[in-house]
Amino acid sequence: MPSLNLTALASLRISAHLIPSYSNIPNTSSHSHPLLIYHSAWPPSTSPSAIEAHLPSNGLVPQWRYTMYTTTHYHSNTHEVLCVVQGRAKLLFGGEKNPENVEAEVKAGDAIVVPAGVGHRLLEDYGEDGGFQMVGSYPEGCDWDMCYGKSGEEEKARAVAKVAWLKKDPLYGNDGPALWSKDKLEKQGRDGKVLKKAPGHRPEKAALEMLKKPIHVYYLAIAATSSSAKLPNPPSSSCTPSSQLSSPSSLSTMPSIV
Repeated sequence: MPSLNLTALASLRISAHLIPSYSNIPNTSSHSHPLLIYHSAWPPSTSPSAIEAHLPSNGLVPQWRYTMYTTTHYHSNTHEVLCVVQGRAKLLFGGEKNPENVEAEVKAGDAIVVPAGVGHRLLEDYGEDGGFQMVGSYPEGCDWDMCYGKSGEEEKARAVAKVAWLKKDPLYGNDGPALWSKDKLEKQGRDGKVLKKAPGHRPEKAALEMLKKPIHVYYLAIAATSSSAKLPNPPSSSCTPSSQLSSPSSLSTMPSIV
């Protein structure tokens, strides 16, 4: 099985964003775990099989190879790790009308940790190298749902705060950005500042009361927009134990939506 040649942590460039809730989309306000983007975490020519073989060692189960749904949605019951294996695209996090949303361009070699509750959608697939494709994975034992910030989803939104955080960094294991403090994220990012909680604020209220703007520790490239094809409606799904994981050939055709 091919091995994954990861960029050294000391050289890894990251983005970290705290995005406030907006229009019934919780984003990071329920838990204050930032949206993370690992830029060029592995060579862009790396095979999807190498990524799929690596993730289970850090408690993740690869579920599919696909693109991203073009409608903003979030998962209320699981965090999500997206590894870009092909092409380049512009994504939007936080909701279209959210003044604190984040647009980010990602490409093969990048990884995205999407915390439960964070709205996300595809804005544009640039159509390079056969189209934008990711490996999507979830923590072992999870089920994933689809929420859209609509009326009637209030209970789902409240459930986001109860989702336990990742026990390991999805790529680096016992060390890595998913496990770092905000101070360390700021130091590693080098390109911006990380907002800090005010002293005396209760942790469970900090995200709502203090983190009114996203963390900005990122490189952002914006390209001209174009229309994107609609994707099929997402099927219901649940995480599959590693021992029952589909072969790479079947993963590549799985019509799942993230």
